[in-house]
Amino acid sequence: MIRYYWNILRQVASISTSSMLAYRSNVLFFILFESFFLVANMGGIALGVNLAGGSLGGWSFNEVMFVASLFGVGHQIFTTLCISGLFHTGYFVWSGRMDYVLLKPLHPLIGIHAANELIISNIPNLIINIGIFLFYCQKIITDGAVFTFWNTLGLMLFFLAGLAVRYGLAILVVAPAFFAEKLAEGEDAYWSLQSLAKYPTGVFPRSMQWLFSFVLPIASIAAIPAEVFFGRQNIKDMTIHFVVAVVFAWATVKFYETGARHYQSVNTGA
Repeated sequence: MIRYYWNILRQVASISTSSMLAYRSNVLFFILFESFFLVANMGGIALGVNLAGGSLGGWSFNEVMFVASLFGVGHQIFTTLCISGLFHTGYFVWSGRMDYVLLKPLHPLIGIHAANELIISNIPNLIINIGIFLFYCQKIITDGAVFTFWNTLGLMLFFLAGLAVRYGLAILVVAPAFFAEKLAEGEDAYWSLQSLAKYPTGVFPRSMQWLFSFVLPIASIAAIPAEVFFGRQNIKDMTIHFVVAVVFAWATVKFYETGARHYQSVNTGA
């Protein structure tokens, strides 16, 4: 079964690469667009921390930038691997192309990704963001942080959980398209929600911290992985946050499945 899905991924990646080579200008577009996005985000956060006196919510400048750069890596991974499939859900629904996705012997989420392409042209931006993250890793090491086996393992594990939450947030804004055509343009809501994930949880009021930890677990995308790494989470808190992240991602997948079952073909033949 794993080999079957791996072959699907390889074929999608091959088609995506061919498209990228045919439209090389897309690479330049993504580098420019994402570079502006990166400069605006990192520059804005750095300015905010400096205006706040060099720390934010109990986090030092380099720790805040570590969280922001970790967020950036997750953003680029999601953009490269997932954004095209998920964000085409609305178009596939109202155009009737979802017929062909649901006729395939695949889970609807796998089917929608297989029917679209990976954003291969975004890989240079992913590499740039990984470089920035490694730069701030070095900065926090200089400040005294230590990458042990356990805190590095915790960081990686919770980073993966954060990717699942990011994926779930995207499902939340695209799956309503199955229920009403006017809900097919939900991507803007995703960008608004996920933009809050690049800050440590301490910068938000208590009520918002609770909301972003247990209802819409946005904090799990970058802040909580960083808290785990810096030892600011005990075993009980880590377990709760991990379970919340997994349950949230699972629930959103089930929501997508429910929407797919609710789908009614428009019979356009598109």
